[in-house]
Amino acid sequence: MAQYTFSIIIPVFNNWELTKNCLSSLREHTGRDDYEVVVVDNASVDDTRTELEPFGKNLFPNAFTAIRNAENINFGPACNLGANRADAELLFFLNNDTLVTPGWYEPLHKALEATPSLGAVGPLLLYEDRRVQHLGVAYSSAGLSHLYSEFPADHPVVGRERRLQAITGAAMLLAKDTFLAAGGFHEGYRNGFEDVELCVRIRESGKHLSCATSSAIFHLESKSEGRHANKDHNSLLLAKRCGNALYPDLHLHGARDGFKVVVNEAMEQSLLLADWDDQELRAQTAGKSLDLLYVAVKQNPYWLWGNETLGNALEAAGCYPEAALFYYQITLFYPGLKYYQKLLRLAALANMTSLHDEAVKQVEILTRLQVDRQQSLDKVRSIIKKAEILNDNLLLTLYQDKLAAMTGPPL
Repeated sequence: MAQYTFSIIIPVFNNWELTKNCLSSLREHTGRDDYEVVVVDNASVDDTRTELEPFGKNLFPNAFTAIRNAENINFGPACNLGANRADAELLFFLNNDTLVTPGWYEPLHKALEATPSLGAVGPLLLYEDRRVQHLGVAYSSAGLSHLYSEFPADHPVVGRERRLQAITGAAMLLAKDTFLAAGGFHEGYRNGFEDVELCVRIRESGKHLSCATSSAIFHLESKSEGRHANKDHNSLLLAKRCGNALYPDLHLHGARDGFKVVVNEAMEQSLLLADWDDQELRAQTAGKSLDLLYVAVKQNPYWLWGNETLGNALEAAGCYPEAALFYYQITLFYPGLKYYQKLLRLAALANMTSLHDEAVKQVEILTRLQVDRQQSLDKVRSIIKKAEILNDNLLLTLYQDKLAAMTGPPL
């Protein structure tokens, strides 16, 4: 019989202060002693080399293991190494740029025990200001995204139970048997999408995935060096290995949660605030202070009119960085040409180079789509075919309506 109920596996590379704070939060907020901590160090060159083992053993005297690799073998192989060393029947993979909160473990464990068909479960991951960083992965024709990222933690949609195609490996609890049966983290990826493929393999076994949102963990997100350096490689590998197993579901989540689903200018799916909610918020904020409008926008990130109005007011006041951020927020959920053009101008005025460069790139893409009408039509028709194969009536209707609007009524 295993000595521990669960094993916490943390891959690290440099960023000793993050690791130190993560371990301290585990000691302070886990509230039990039936677990072990396994930290896999991917050849760090900072204080992690000398501080990790004594610090860990001081916090978890007989339940701490530090594995030191001779080279950086990346996230997936490091997690697999930790899982093989782990003693418990349950594995909790955790990034070192996280801080757990009181009672974080119990909702995750309870969810797995209560639902035998649940293959893996994750917590609600939050930014430090309590906005959502992750409550599951959503998929659309634009690719993978964190569902309801930027929403306040107390928004009504956040706590709803839902089945997911994937959850992040930044914080994931599952049985060791499930992990091994799925093949662990595929080691061909380079710090990205290993978790998505793992979730695909778990779903292929007949199990499902979810987030237990009553468990909350703060996630500083992507603090590892070179985190996005291999984005193209990872995307191509995921498409090759799992492309047929992923299906559009952003629109399904949005429709169930009361949002308006639209086809945006990139011919992809977007979620907007429902018309009646938009009208109600306009009435509530009409003639009121910008502070009230700001609060309403922060509570309703998909409110297109609110974001645009607030961005314009900040621009008029000469607050260009703040205005640019509101237009950037718009482009995250609705990539429209006029919004990227505005972002481009504001980012230039604010000397925000990365935002400016991204806006230039997207303006070129959207302009090309507008000029090349055939390209847009081909994209719409390809999604219609996919919707027919998937028997997805909502997606089918959405794109058939878009095609009719683009081509006009039949003669």
